Amino acid sequence: MRLGEVALEKKFVTREQLDAALERQRELQVPLGEVLVEMGFITPSQVAAILKYQSAQKILGEKGTSGDSLLGETLGGCLIVEKIGAGAMGRAYKAHHLKLDRDVCVKVLHPELCKDRRTKARFTREARSAAKLDHAGIVSVYDFDEVGPYTFIVMQYVDGKSLKDVLEERGPVGPKRAVFVGARLAEALACAHAQKIVHRDVKPANVLVSKQGHIKLTDFGLVRVIEQKGEDGTAKSAVGELVGSPSYMSPEQAQAEPEIDGRSDVYSLAVLIYELSSGKLPFEAKQLVSLLKKHLLEPFPSLRAISADCPPELDALLQRLARKSPSERPDATQAARELRALYKNAFGAEPPSDVTGPATLGGRSVPLPPAARPGTRAFADMPTGYYDARDVMEAAIDKLVARALAGQSAQAAKDTRRLQPAAAREAALRIVTGLTGQERHGEVVAAREALVESVKDSAKGLLEIARAHVALGKSAEAEPIFAQAVALAPDDVGAALELAQLRVAVGKKDEGRADLDALAARCQGDAATLGKIGELRWVVLGDPEGAASLYARAAEVAPGSLDVRLQLVRLLLELGRAPEAVKAAEDGIARQPGSPEIHELLGRARRAKGDARGAQAALRRAVELDARAHSARLLLIEDARSAGQWPEASRLAQEGLGVDPRNRELQFELARAREVMGDSAAAVRLYSNIVEQQPAHSAAQAALERLRKRHG
Repeated sequence: MRLGEVALEKKFVTREQLDAALERQRELQVPLGEVLVEMGFITPSQVAAILKYQSAQKILGEKGTSGDSLLGETLGGCLIVEKIGAGAMGRAYKAHHLKLDRDVCVKVLHPELCKDRRTKARFTREARSAAKLDHAGIVSVYDFDEVGPYTFIVMQYVDGKSLKDVLEERGPVGPKRAVFVGARLAEALACAHAQKIVHRDVKPANVLVSKQGHIKLTDFGLVRVIEQKGEDGTAKSAVGELVGSPSYMSPEQAQAEPEIDGRSDVYSLAVLIYELSSGKLPFEAKQLVSLLKKHLLEPFPSLRAISADCPPELDALLQRLARKSPSERPDATQAARELRALYKNAFGAEPPSDVTGPATLGGRSVPLPPAARPGTRAFADMPTGYYDARDVMEAAIDKLVARALAGQSAQAAKDTRRLQPAAAREAALRIVTGLTGQERHGEVVAAREALVESVKDSAKGLLEIARAHVALGKSAEAEPIFAQAVALAPDDVGAALELAQLRVAVGKKDEGRADLDALAARCQGDAATLGKIGELRWVVLGDPEGAASLYARAAEVAPGSLDVRLQLVRLLLELGRAPEAVKAAEDGIARQPGSPEIHELLGRARRAKGDARGAQAALRRAVELDARAHSARLLLIEDARSAGQWPEASRLAQEGLGVDPRNRELQFELARAREVMGDSAAAVRLYSNIVEQQPAHSAAQAALERLRKRHG
């Protein structure tokens, strides 16, 4: 299917727009996509989505039809491009998000499963849980919604393969790469556990490796949000469920324990590292019950016994990570520290060039600090030199953030100043974003002094603090913080616009105007920014003349932008510059003949210029293009009334009510026409209906009273 046909089928363009673009294409002899974008009918992201869809359709054509009804459909603003996987819970698709202009993964629950309340609730929990997580090692969740029969999640698309694919295609990757991957996954799990989220299904199939080598943990479909006991002491979550993959299941999962925490994921991580290193699972059995018994009762096997290149320190660490009792295992944060230390000491500081490559030798084996061995003091208690200073700082940051979010934000903010500058900035930034994310703006404002001091060289942190002040109506206090942030990030156009608007709001109009002028001078070639500056000049500063010149410049930069052209015409009409408004509208119609809005504005401009016939032609065209263009229709009715053409006014009103029967203005115009034409009964009925639906409609009330007096 050609690009134009897809655009028409997906309703990205109208038939009139496509015909105009095809005619323009014949003149220019360039790809149709370029013409559609230049004329403003379609966005570059929509063109990209269509091209991806066409490519996927071509592949399907070569392989035979897929029979999947979702391919080519738009779900939650995402054009479904191709199917990339399926499982017990649902199907996964590669899609293109039209607004974000990026590839995404859309995970759809099987429609038949939506009928099951518990299954659907689990899927909903996946979305809400995963959406809380913000970590480079976790697949991001962008959206969750229901459309028709489909319940779905929109997630980050990772262009790569799973560790399961790697094991099947290449076999084990060796201890070096396994430890590197394990450390990254432990860091991701620590982030999830800090949010009281347990993954419960850590396995190679749920770990993605991008083409750039980034490691991402995905599929929180089986997570369980850790819930506190109620006042009566009972758990609020369902118990007795066997959830997870048996080969990687912790002993407590195998027994369906109701209270499972993040240390269950640590056990599964040990199994995963063992398998990545050796290509074998620690426990195998043909029967499920036999396999679960092995996890419960048998000692975790030695990796070194089957893998000669396994450092003894790795073997010892896996034994600790896979202890039968959760209380004897380290948590994910500790596991991450020890895996990083092991990698550095046993394999060197450099990361592997390819984490999915063939098996590698273990390299030199260097004894770990005593803290990494069973039965010794905790890692954090060891003297300086046994661990990286960064680990200590990360632990301090995590502790302060946790305290702040637990309700001690003021003291936590003060304590950030005790850290080194970089760590203080990171801690304060995470505190601010955490509090604002929960709309706890008052706590940010209360701790303003300490937070500003810690993030004084972070534009992002200062902006968050300033916006918290604005949210509470403290614009005057926010303005100097905004100014400090903009000085740090002069290229942040959005922040500069916010600052200008804020300055006007607090009475600093001259400074706000100067900011906007300077920004306009810097952004001569950016139509979107010029339009935003124009809007602020018009709405906030009350300067339509200055706004008109900015919109005119934006229209020159982006001649195909409909929004810019519409605003320019409106401004010119407000300024009484009707001839210029007519020309601007006609230029817009030449580029976008299918827009009812631009035809209506041309009609208004011609009316203002005194060209009644031309105005009516433009207004009629607007109504032809969109039967709901009621403002244009009302202007035509007004012209008909002025000319005494009451039957025409009645016809126009009835036509409009055919598509919008509840429109009060059209009802009133029809009633007025019927009254003048002598059909008093119809007029009374129409006026009564208006008053019944809108008692405050004084004109209809007066007309109804007049008719009742006239006819007794």
